[in-house]
Amino acid sequence: MANEGVAAEQGAGTEEVRDARTDWSALFVTLIVPGLLIAGLLHALRDVRWSGSTESLDWIDGVVVLIPLEFVRVIMLAILRDTYGDYRNPRHAIGLFLVSVVALIVMLLVLGALTLGEDFLRALIEPHLWALALPPLAILTLDGMINLAFFRGDPNRVAAQFDAMAADARDWFDLFVYPLPLIVGAACLLLALGKSVGVAWLAGLPAPSFGLLRQVCVGYSIVYFVGKTVLLAHAQTAHFLRGGERLMARDWIRWVGGDDAEKRAAARAQEAQDQRRRLRALNGEPFAPRESAKAPRRKRK
Repeated sequence: MANEGVAAEQGAGTEEVRDARTDWSALFVTLIVPGLLIAGLLHALRDVRWSGSTESLDWIDGVVVLIPLEFVRVIMLAILRDTYGDYRNPRHAIGLFLVSVVALIVMLLVLGALTLGEDFLRALIEPHLWALALPPLAILTLDGMINLAFFRGDPNRVAAQFDAMAADARDWFDLFVYPLPLIVGAACLLLALGKSVGVAWLAGLPAPSFGLLRQVCVGYSIVYFVGKTVLLAHAQTAHFLRGGERLMARDWIRWVGGDDAEKRAAARAQEAQDQRRRLRALNGEPFAPRESAKAPRRKRK
């Protein structure tokens, strides 16, 4: 099986949660916001015109801002994991969460200034940029604060869930940043070349245009958010709550991402350790911090 390496390394000392059941209410809440976002993208996809060579290119700004915002969203999941892992009371949790968010913003500003220099500083004074970036950041922060303020469950279990969600979301984001854009771009190029040389079954494809480019970008975003929604929702299912296994911990996924055999072996060892941590937390034990695991060395013949 695809995940036999992780299962084999899990070992004794961690038993599956036998009475685990899907948390349908939490699953429904998890699907609300992504569902609305996907519905909006589907509406935009339907309204996009194929012949758009003269249309405005303002939509590109949204695509450009979407990438760092999704990166921040992935880090926010990790922040929530750490916040619930150290949960004491709502006031302490909200304070810890806000400190982490402020530290994240400062880190991103410093990193942007050091990496992009004056171009980044000029971008910061553009109102259009803040109009695109601030509302999602404010919603993410407010959502985290509200959830922490009204939380009354088992923080160790929730920390284990956010641990899996953060790891799966990170792997999914990495895959959609690289190498999938290259694969999609190469496929589009091959289709365009096939149409230009007169391949019969490609004759119905539309001619390349900015409208078509926007169509592809919107469709690509829909696939990304649908996949991400499935990954986040999986943490509320009986499958995860029973064994703490995440969906993206597969050798073939890392192979598609370009990892060599040594990196995949190290990832299997790390995931086996992480799965044990999550399973202990799902069984009621305190959620333990992550420790680095070394890949098993191959014996020399």
